[in-house]
Amino acid sequence: MVGKESISTKVKVKVPESERITREDARRGVIFDGYPRNEAQAETLDRVLAGLGRKVDLAILVDLPPEVIVERLSGRRSCPKDGATYHVTADAPRVPGKCDRCGGDLVQRDDDRSETVRDRLRIYREQTAGIEARYERAGILMRVDGTLGSPDAVFVGVRAAADAAIRAHVKKAAVGPKAPAEAKPARKKAKKKAKKAKAKKAKASKKAKASKKAKKAKKAKKAKKAKKAKKAKKAKKAKKAKKAKTSRRLKRPKNPRKRR
Repeated sequence: MVGKESISTKVKVKVPESERITREDARRGVIFDGYPRNEAQAETLDRVLAGLGRKVDLAILVDLPPEVIVERLSGRRSCPKDGATYHVTADAPRVPGKCDRCGGDLVQRDDDRSETVRDRLRIYREQTAGIEARYERAGILMRVDGTLGSPDAVFVGVRAAADAAIRAHVKKAAVGPKAPAEAKPARKKAKKKAKKAKAKKAKASKKAKASKKAKKAKKAKKAKKAKKAKKAKKAKKAKKAKKAKTSRRLKRPKNPRKRR
């Protein structure tokens, strides 16, 4: 992660930062926190990354209404003695205005005063709105709802956005780089040939399937006909046997009556 402390808030991105992101631990990617802050910085960052064969893959914006931002920042309190931080509503100390650790008086930093926060928001709107539009046009801006609740819930949203970008990046890397322009016609021809062969194979398969079905139907019809003929033959034989039996009974002599 490359944090605010290692990046100048001025327009230029100096060489040490570009050297930092070439190190082994940054080879899989880096995170810029709170940077770039304006269009000029965004352009400089793009140039530095392009020189390294890299680019911005994802820009995450934690979206919050201005009044919520003012409420959250102006509610912060800190202890000048031990550096402990609190919030008047979200993480209040046990005794209002007193540090839980040392019992010292809590103070509000000048940066956290509501008028200062509003001024910072105004500057943000003036300078950073263009960056939002820039990354939105590039299709890499992901907005995370900052009103989800706890910081943990917001972090889950940020992590989900980052994971989605990583999966897309890995998938793109697995596919590999695009073929050069001169290789495109040959590639197109090979693709057309493969498509034709596939269609031919599908047609042959369909024909074989239809032939097999017709053969099966013919066999079933033949079996049905044979069964019917066998049944008719059996019925004919039974009829003949019945007729013969009746004929024998008619020819049999009657018993003479016994004389008294």
